[in-house]
Amino acid sequence: MLFNIELDNKLYALKEGKTNNHKWGWDFFDDTGTQKNISAFTTGTLLFNNCEEIKMLFFKVFNHIKKHIKEEKPIPWCLEQPFVVFHAITENLYNSRELIGKVVSWPTEYNDEIIAHFPGFPGNYEYKIEGIENYFNYMLELKSGE
Repeated sequence: MLFNIELDNKLYALKEGKTNNHKWGWDFFDDTGTQKNISAFTTGTLLFNNCEEIKMLFFKVFNHIKKHIKEEKPIPWCLEQPFVVFHAITENLYNSRELIGKVVSWPTEYNDEIIAHFPGFPGNYEYKIEGIENYFNYMLELKSGE
């Protein structure tokens, strides 16, 4: 077992950014300011139950993306993330606290996290590989020093 977490029927994700940015759904929230500046999350690592609530959430995200493309609106540079964040927040189907300390973005040292995530620009992988190699070498040095 990777995690020992009692899961609700929600998306579990690592807290990242705020909804006042295009990367986290700003374009989709209404103009009244509702949810325009709250904590968001990354879709780089998601944990969830295979359940009807999550299936419906992804169905809504999928339909929103299809409509967005059909209307010839520009594709967000971070692809699906703003759509997922928007729907998970408006449906109250997310938890961005549970994975703190279990998942880490761009680690430079080991602190008992289970998953190391190296986010970045889609399609630009060279610097991710460098970050992963650096972390892997750090872990090898840490292991050899035991």
